[in-house]
Amino acid sequence: MGWCGVEGPACALVVGGRGGVGAAFTKSLAQCGAFERVITTSTDPEWSTTAPERENVIRVEADLLDETSLERLRNQQ
Repeated sequence: MGWCGVEGPACALVVGGRGGVGAAFTKSLAQCGAFERVITTSTDPEWSTTAPERENVIRVEADLLDETSLERLRNQQ
């Protein structure tokens, strides 16, 4: 099953995945079957350490204006 023409396995990155639209988008990507990993970010350190609802979701504390945060994103595998 694909998502917008994407056939798996693929990896997705959702910036601002903690709530609202970002959380819904993360859930949709994780459930569609096209993505083996969905990396989702938030600046909330507590949120990033809690377990996501699905196995293929990886939560990362990240601020896109911070070099250290970007390095954490780069190291996700």
